Amino acid sequence: MINFKSYFFFGIILVFLGFMVSVGYGAQPITLLTVRYGSYSEEQKTRVAFDFSDGLPQFNYNTDLEKGEIQFIFENTRAAKETLKTFLIQDERVDNLSLKEIEKGIEANIVLKVPCEIIEGKIQQTTLYFDLTENLTLADNSTSLSEETIGYGKITGKIYDNLSGKTISGVKISIVEQDQEAISNDDGSYFFPKIPVGKAILEFSHPEYDNESRMVAITENQETNLNIALKRAEGFTSPTPTAKPILTTPAPDSIPSTPSIDLFYNQEAIELFQLGEYHFQSNHFEEAIDAYQKAIEREPAFAEAYYKLGISLGKLGKPKDGILTLEKALSLDPFNASIYNALGAMYGMLQQYDQAIEQFEKAVDIDPQLSLAYNNMGILFGKLGDHKRALEVLKLAVQIEPESAESQGALGVAYAMAGQPHNAIKPLQEAVRIDPNYAKAHFNLGITYLWLGDFLRAKEQYEILKNLDAEMAQDLLIELQSMEGAIEQ
Repeated sequence: MINFKSYFFFGIILVFLGFMVSVGYGAQPITLLTVRYGSYSEEQKTRVAFDFSDGLPQFNYNTDLEKGEIQFIFENTRAAKETLKTFLIQDERVDNLSLKEIEKGIEANIVLKVPCEIIEGKIQQTTLYFDLTENLTLADNSTSLSEETIGYGKITGKIYDNLSGKTISGVKISIVEQDQEAISNDDGSYFFPKIPVGKAILEFSHPEYDNESRMVAITENQETNLNIALKRAEGFTSPTPTAKPILTTPAPDSIPSTPSIDLFYNQEAIELFQLGEYHFQSNHFEEAIDAYQKAIEREPAFAEAYYKLGISLGKLGKPKDGILTLEKALSLDPFNASIYNALGAMYGMLQQYDQAIEQFEKAVDIDPQLSLAYNNMGILFGKLGDHKRALEVLKLAVQIEPESAESQGALGVAYAMAGQPHNAIKPLQEAVRIDPNYAKAHFNLGITYLWLGDFLRAKEQYEILKNLDAEMAQDLLIELQSMEGAIEQ
């Protein structure tokens, strides 16, 4: 009997899920779920955000310059448990934020350290945020580049394409209120040797990219580093990574981000995360790990960076370290199904199958449409010899995502391992139709044809495999010659 060798990859098939939020209006009072805040030292601003359920409330606010306070009123709103308290922000601009219930709804009171301007915004129908920027015309101790300054500092940095991670040459960098310009060189780097102490606004422009601007603080005799990732302008295509992508891991069309990342995370941390994404997609996991770790150093609550760091550690054969990192990601984002899916894969690598299945089940409890969790769970049931359950969950995976080559291939393997090679043919054929370069599916299809005695089609798969994976092709040839020899005898 043929030794059915499954080359099906048991690993993490990467899927990015945004943070789940509920959207809609209701007749009941809107609930204030959480309050978040972040400080941007380089841009000299503080952002305060209010997350609501069931839509956004009517609101108004008043600024009392004498008291140094801003009072917000959110009408027809109630507060979630433990929200009514004082938040000690205590950065350069804001001392604290306190909440209390009033007859109209909720009152939020912000105590300022310096006069601030307010810019408001919203995310879909779930979050209101307010950027508090120091008002230089009112603050007595403010420093402007137009004023006389004492001492100078330096600015240096690199400029990257936000999708590919490649450096960009030929970018013009101008400093607002200073008659200074620089052009990024071949490795994307730029340098300003003498900038007056204070605040500097840098503008980045290139004919193929959207313009960007950043504010930095210049310290006397210090070098300020500012790296930035630019977005390609509409009509231009970003350069692609030079390394061949992993066939079993579909690369995303763009660097993924979520509202939480865009709202609150340090800009340098985001750019380092994007650099890690480029290295990850290029199969350079050590470089990806370094970039993700640096992003976390700059933004310790960066759940997505912990998530990708954990996956990268698993890719390098360090599942125990991956589990510790993913548990940290889970503590920051406890309702992310993809993190549970990744944890399950790590436990599977350690052959701790019961714990792995438990994580996959948690993933589909949170997101019943996460086909990858069903896919990985089905593979594990197959490894445990529970072919009935393997087929059940893999059929669900294919039903949810019929154009997934990985799920179709796994279903084919499950049928074959359950002793149903006739039923294995169709999903394996679907797998190679969806992804003609999927070497493992070609191998398993060839083995299944051998099992059914169809040597001609098995040889066809061998010919295809020779151009995809020489080692797998050789293994299939050995099985083919063994079968033909047995028949001749």
